[in-house]
Amino acid sequence: MSHYASPEVLNEIQKFLENRIGVAICKNVESKVMLSDIPKLSNECQVYGSLMLTSGYATPCIAIEFDRDVFALALETAKIISDFVYDLGVKKSLYIVWTGRWLEIRIHELAFPSEFFKEISNPVIAASLISEYILSSLRDKLMKISFVSSGRIKVINAVSREKLIAPLSIVDSMNVAIYVTRDLLDDLTLDSSSISNPMHSKKWNDVVSGEARELANLVIEAFRKGKVKAHSFSEIVARGGTLPKIVGRFEVMALLQAVRYYLLTGDMEKAKSFGLNRAIFYAWLKYHGSRRWRVPQVIEKEKQMRNHSTGSESTSLGIVKDGVEVGPRGWFTIGGQEQTPTDFDKQVRFKFETFIPFEVVWRMAVNYVKQFPESVLRDPNKFFKYVYEPVRDNFIEKVILASHHQYPKASEAQRLGVQSKKAETIVRMKQKSLTSFLRGKVSEDSSHH
Repeated sequence: MSHYASPEVLNEIQKFLENRIGVAICKNVESKVMLSDIPKLSNECQVYGSLMLTSGYATPCIAIEFDRDVFALALETAKIISDFVYDLGVKKSLYIVWTGRWLEIRIHELAFPSEFFKEISNPVIAASLISEYILSSLRDKLMKISFVSSGRIKVINAVSREKLIAPLSIVDSMNVAIYVTRDLLDDLTLDSSSISNPMHSKKWNDVVSGEARELANLVIEAFRKGKVKAHSFSEIVARGGTLPKIVGRFEVMALLQAVRYYLLTGDMEKAKSFGLNRAIFYAWLKYHGSRRWRVPQVIEKEKQMRNHSTGSESTSLGIVKDGVEVGPRGWFTIGGQEQTPTDFDKQVRFKFETFIPFEVVWRMAVNYVKQFPESVLRDPNKFFKYVYEPVRDNFIEKVILASHHQYPKASEAQRLGVQSKKAETIVRMKQKSLTSFLRGKVSEDSSHH
């Protein structure tokens, strides 16, 4: 039986083609098609609908083209676009299309007030202006993502294509076009569009009329001021270039330690303080040479170090086995200095953001760290060895550019917390005081820890 004869497939295509001109492409031959013709189509055909509806609306659409080996980063690109639209009030009327080859972010045309399409004489131009406004607003972030991917991710104003692939239409012998809502983005995989078991959501058509009014007003304002132009179809892609050498081990340690604390507590602000605190501590230890210590010895040495430097006591938090000191304002301190979220943003976040949006870095670091069990996250030795150490020198390649299943992982025994004395880490101290060390340029010395 033909794929298109399935009642479920027919129902979804019928919803999409309402007020649209249907198009079938069979063996590279394109022709108009009626709904009654679709069950007769062979599995070599693809079904599209016109971007413009006969009711005078048109569908804004942004496409993300990419190589499959940067799929995880392409998903982050989709999240940045969908988050931007969501923050403008479009919460239920946005949906994502995954075809096994490319991604699309669309906004349901009925989410816009009818007067918007009437004010712009041509509905297709109106839809194009919406896509242009979104792309121009996010150009810097999207260009950075394309740059990090070495140009393997390209973001396009897809209104120029004038037709949209229908839900559950066959794409090739392996894939169909699935429509999903924004909340399912994290669940998408390379296999989600499999023709045998597609992860399709029927909620894609749950539009809220007028939900995109704020976005429409912003587009009109930008159009009147000449910030977006009709007949402009942007393509955002970076060509060539080398990643800057501004993120080293210090920044990677601070980031992963912050994620570690966040996953254990859910407290983002204190996580930033903790991450920077731990990065400074490990940088200081590295500065003073290398020797292995067991966890109790590390905590005791950290207590001695702080007592010598500040005359104060440090404690081992219940959530982690590190010896840490908390100041009167609730931030973590070391050497008499507190590490605030603002300090983290200046010393860590800022460096990442010079070449990639930090929200991308954070989400992908969370995806990487959360694969490890709680026993590893609580123990500083295990965390250093199994989470930080495998990616400290190639964080971008192994975490940002890798798909989730490609992340470096410890063996099953290690992931269950079985650890030999050889694997225990952390280092001894010499005579230089922590206070004097903190007065220096931590980040310069820390690139070697």
